[in-house]
Amino acid sequence: MTSHRSVKQPETYLQLRRSDFEISDLKVASANTKQILCIDWSRIFKKSKANGNDMLENDAELWTMYYSAPIFGPIAYDYFVDKTTEYAMWELMQSNPGYDVIMYPQVERHIKRPIGIGWIYREIDVTVSARLAKIK
Repeated sequence: MTSHRSVKQPETYLQLRRSDFEISDLKVASANTKQILCIDWSRIFKKSKANGNDMLENDAELWTMYYSAPIFGPIAYDYFVDKTTEYAMWELMQSNPGYDVIMYPQVERHIKRPIGIGWIYREIDVTVSARLAKIK
């Protein structure tokens, strides 16, 4: 006689209510990139101080923000293909310390192609407006 035993995974849900948050007024942040041959040369080797360590801005800070960005609400994936939106979200969280979550961000992007061909030279301006929330 053969018996099969398995452990059922518990259903773990976290129910949050509006009363669990302190919600801010609308906050706005923006970012700008100028890309030549699809590379943002002004930030590619830019170092920043985070926790007292020198690190490349592109490597540590933004990858951490992208993979752990606490965003509630829908946001289109194509906004994160270009890092300018990530820079604006990062600026939004950095300029408003103490908040835990970005709630329902609205992203406005403007792409300028002065030469006409976007991969040679383009300027991207992104403005993010959202309410921020603290978990009580």
